[in-house]
Amino acid sequence: MMLVDKMQDHPAEEARRRAPMVDRDAGLGWPEGGPHDAVVVAAASPTVPALVRQLADRGRVIIPGGTRHGAQQLVRIRRAGPSLIEEDLGPVAFVPLVGGQGW
Repeated sequence: MMLVDKMQDHPAEEARRRAPMVDRDAGLGWPEGGPHDAVVVAAASPTVPALVRQLADRGRVIIPGGTRHGAQQLVRIRRAGPSLIEEDLGPVAFVPLVGGQGW
């Protein structure tokens, strides 16, 4: 059973409706649910994934990036109109992102 399925009957169901959990290739985001105000990616990516294009104006994504088994940095990316602004939040260690936008 997937974590997403287990959440259906959890007491925090109301919170889940406001911040849904989606079971899919994380690097591709969730275009039909966008534009997004905030996204948290919990696996390291070698590049900035396509999901940043789904951010609302002033939306942000927090994502670990870097090498698969080496140095990684936590990055906040904010949309400011057509521009994306990256901010390094410091060193981290996350599992690698798998799928179309990962390793």
